[in-house]
Amino acid sequence: MKVSKLIDGDLNRIINKTPSSKIERLFYLSKYFLSHRGFRAIYLHRMSRYYYFNESKVLYGFLGF
Repeated sequence: MKVSKLIDGDLNRIINKTPSSKIERLFYLSKYFLSHRGFRAIYLHRMSRYYYFNESKVLYGFLGF
């Protein structure tokens, strides 16, 4: 499963609805990334796993894992 779909699912569970546009999704993503420690932790975990297995070990190290 794509990491963006997983993050969208996490975001939808927090706000109890599906954002209707990309701008609304970006607004909610930035709002909850800055204000909720749990969402920020799972977001960083998902991104670090993605970079570790798919893209770059350097970005994985930059995220602090």
